[in-house]
Amino acid sequence: MIFSQGETLTFQNSGHSTFAFAIAYRVRLDTENTSTSASDYNFISMGDGVDHGDGSGNEKAEFTEGSINLLADITAPTTETINSVDIVHKVGAWEGGDNFVRLASLADINPGVTNWSNTDAFTANFTIVPEPNAYAFIAGIFGLAYIALKRRLVKIFIHFFKEAVDFHQRLLLYS
Repeated sequence: MIFSQGETLTFQNSGHSTFAFAIAYRVRLDTENTSTSASDYNFISMGDGVDHGDGSGNEKAEFTEGSINLLADITAPTTETINSVDIVHKVGAWEGGDNFVRLASLADINPGVTNWSNTDAFTANFTIVPEPNAYAFIAGIFGLAYIALKRRLVKIFIHFFKEAVDFHQRLLLYS
């Protein structure tokens, strides 16, 4: 799952200024709860934003510098697993002399929440399935073991058959 670009727009209609735009994301097992702790998230910086150009003071920030593999830290599972990715839009803001963080929330996107414990992250679920070649490899191992076992049994049978023929020939010579 590649994150290759993102764009966000802030509205400056209340006299505050914005900076430090970022997308926060966290990949987790579906059985784990959504985190409300900033330290559990990875951040993709989108810079300080630029004037949107409409004269309102609105700012736009974007990430277009490359691609980030959101699943880079996940190891291939041996069984099918359901994972989730939580995404939160974060922007720093200044208003009346105080700096704080505004977080977009599904519950309140305008103007957003200022406390991580109130975030309602956008969540997408996805299933990771082991590669078919892993199953083929396991089946191949069993197939080779079966053939090796059969060959060994045939060798044992041939050995006893030769011994029986030799014994029968010796009996014929002495009779």
